[in-house]
Amino acid sequence: MMKKNNIEIWKKKTEWLIENHGVILLITHPDYLTGTNIELYKEFLNYILSKEALWHILPKDIAVYFNTQT
Repeated sequence: MMKKNNIEIWKKKTEWLIENHGVILLITHPDYLTGTNIELYKEFLNYILSKEALWHILPKDIAVYFNTQT
């Protein structure tokens, strides 16, 4: 999000990852989430949440899922 005034590039990257069965790992640091950046971040999170093709899960839950598969 740094130095961008919209989330279009991240939307394109997200769509490409969905189409190619990729993984989106979102790591953020609060130092970069100020002013306009926080609004762009919220917009991107809402965009991701609107995607039904995504599995919204925490890393610990992925570990549980794969450790319980036979």
